[in-house]
Amino acid sequence: MPYKDRERKKQWEREHREERNARRRENRLAERAFLARHDPAVPQEPQSTWKTVLGWVVTIAFVALKVWSVASAPLPDTSKR
Repeated sequence: MPYKDRERKKQWEREHREERNARRRENRLAERAFLARHDPAVPQEPQSTWKTVLGWVVTIAFVALKVWSVASAPLPDTSKR
């Protein structure tokens, strides 16, 4: 509100102070509510996605393949000593 008359500006600010303060309070409350919903410090339940499931499947398949390859490896011949 670019008033040319400073006294009119001060008068307007005095008359509308309560409205401006109420608006500021509402904005602060809304901001706090938003931050409470989106606070990274609050643990949120992880969402299981297809990438997570695929990661588990690949990991299990890799471990199973490794176990199978070790189990099916020929034993060293110890009779030649």
